[in-house]
Amino acid sequence: MVHMVYFLQPGTTMNSTRYLDLFKNKIDVHMVVHDCNVFMHDSTPFHRSKPVKNFLQEKNVDVLDWPASSAGLDAIKNLFTASVEK
Repeated sequence: MVHMVYFLQPGTTMNSTRYLDLFKNKIDVHMVVHDCNVFMHDSTPFHRSKPVKNFLQEKNVDVLDWPASSAGLDAIKNLFTASVEK
């Protein structure tokens, strides 16, 4: 299984435009590698933006609900914390 983590340059803030640009460049690879059209992301504002929702609909991507406070995100938070501390 292929997992990819992307980091922004220091001082850069993620927003809807940046997220959509990254997503546009990676979603086709994701769908081929994982042989599916299902994607999961949390409910941060740029994930829920109209441009992102429209793009996902155009690509026929099904999005699973995953609240931002989900315990499943703890592993991601731990990875991020560990990478920042190093």
